Amino acid sequence: MNITHEMVEYIAQLARLELTNPEKKMYSRQLTDILTYVSKMGELDTASVLPTSHPIPMENIFREDMIIPSISVKDALANAPQQRDGYFIVPSVLD
Repeated sequence: MNITHEMVEYIAQLARLELTNPEKKMYSRQLTDILTYVSKMGELDTASVLPTSHPIPMENIFREDMIIPSISVKDALANAPQQRDGYFIVPSVLD
């Protein structure tokens, strides 16, 4: 498929881009090359190839949850400018 100058202008308008004439010519040529390459891929026999979402197998690696001792509430609140009943006191966000 050959991408014309007008097609590039239309695409640029949709994307809210202002292109100069040399840029329009360059993008016309580049988009034509890309579509030509993609059309060549359509000539490949892919009947025996299963559809995939990734070219290589993807596998999650999970680890067991471990309970790790943390600091105490007293230590966590030690440097708090304001605290009450084991909680931080922070400025109100909503008035």
